[in-house]
Amino acid sequence: IAARAGVSKQTVYAHFGSKEALFGAIIEERCERFLALNLPEDLDSGDLEKNLRAVARAFMVEVLAESSLSLHRLIVGESARFPEIGRAAYDAGPARALARLARLLAAHGPRNGFEFGNGEQAAEQFYAIVLGLLQLRAILHNDAASEEARMAGWIEDAVSTFLAGHRQ
Repeated sequence: IAARAGVSKQTVYAHFGSKEALFGAIIEERCERFLALNLPEDLDSGDLEKNLRAVARAFMVEVLAESSLSLHRLIVGESARFPEIGRAAYDAGPARALARLARLLAAHGPRNGFEFGNGEQAAEQFYAIVLGLLQLRAILHNDAASEEARMAGWIEDAVSTFLAGHRQ
């Protein structure tokens, strides 16, 4: 990081304070970028199904990217020694994505003929259906799980299954 920024390690640590703080800042920045680009607050309110497909696609592309898989492995590995890293990663990414999706479901579900009850639980179920075991397979097998045709079919099935379970 220091070499890439063209500064000394001492400068990096003076700014962040520790390796843990630097790691936390990297996680925060990645999560913020993902949320801003792929789950904006102002999703199109007209078509919930279209929005969910877009959210699912962005989520899968991001989560299955090699850089995300590597970061995930690192976070899981370091969380046992530094639990605050795991908490920070969850709070910066998944917790915020769940809250945003829950707001989308609450705001647009009823007008589109769907009832989601507990929005955060429904959001969590949505992400679970979308991701399935693809991330785990990609981490353990180093699969190229993001093949375009395979991903499109997976997303269609996931969104259809999720919405079928919440139709009024």
